[in-house]
Amino acid sequence: MRKAVLEAPLIIEQDVAMNTFSHHLIVLSCAFLVTCGDMACKEKLSCRRQYHGPGISELLSTIADQERRVKSGDESPAKLALSYQKLGEKYLENRMWDASIETFGKALALGRENPLVHYSLGVAYANRAKEGKGAPDIEKAEFHYRKALAINPSYKSAAYGLAIFIFYVKDEKDEGIRMLESLVEGRKTMYHERMALGRLYYDAGRYTTALSHYQTLCSDLDAARDNSLIAEYRKACHDNAHQLMESISSQGK
Repeated sequence: MRKAVLEAPLIIEQDVAMNTFSHHLIVLSCAFLVTCGDMACKEKLSCRRQYHGPGISELLSTIADQERRVKSGDESPAKLALSYQKLGEKYLENRMWDASIETFGKALALGRENPLVHYSLGVAYANRAKEGKGAPDIEKAEFHYRKALAINPSYKSAAYGLAIFIFYVKDEKDEGIRMLESLVEGRKTMYHERMALGRLYYDAGRYTTALSHYQTLCSDLDAARDNSLIAEYRKACHDNAHQLMESISSQGK
């Protein structure tokens, strides 16, 4: 079947609703996304939510000072751990996977055991695996995604990221779809995740299911209170439904 151009709106950067491994709006939550254009899809990874705060050089300077103060007993290791977490986020934003993995590891070693750190490690390992590091990084990515959810089972962003990871990186399409279906069930306003689910149906070759899904989503978006983001989703959803319908119809001729 000829590939339709399934686009989705931007949120900082693109992602499978839209386009890459991406950070969510407020909390770090990355997910694998696929860039599409002109009938061709190319996989890549990126972050939707950027860490706003001190830059890398400023954080490194702060950390160097905090390490001296921790060693002398004048500073709490917890503050140093938080600085490492912030630095890890900055490395992640800049796609510096090795540095982010090392830095988040230091945060964990200092007791910064929270879902965000584990999720961020999952993102970094997944991105590094996608760039050719292979099976060990895939295993570590899945471990940290699941660890984030073990600590906080209601961490929706981690659940979303794990579903996309399972679908695209582990190539377990049915399981990835099942996980994302479970996440969005009964949650009409999870428009981003529902857009991504339509993309998963499409990439799994379930074209009629994808079309039905987009049509339902379009109806919900048409009824939603208007704002700029809803307008972007609405346009992308209608474009996807229209192109899928044309593509399916052409195959039937």
